[in-house]
Amino acid sequence: MASRIWGRLRFLLCGGAALKPELATVFSAAGIPVLQGYGLTQTSAVLCVNRGELNRAGTVGVPIPGVEIEIAPDDEILAKAPT
Repeated sequence: MASRIWGRLRFLLCGGAALKPELATVFSAAGIPVLQGYGLTQTSAVLCVNRGELNRAGTVGVPIPGVEIEIAPDDEILAKAPT
């Protein structure tokens, strides 16, 4: 059914703002998973992204290969990557 409505669309990418888990669940129920990600616009593109079996609505996934992430004592997100 989803292929007739959406054509060759296999998934949606979402970044830049939080997406309500309920909306991601609606798309997933229609056969179109939503892969959310996180990046630091000022310094890097994508740092984390949901993918495959690790895709959970309401989360931004795990760091991509080569990215190290830490949370500072003041809750600031610290990222280190070759990019």
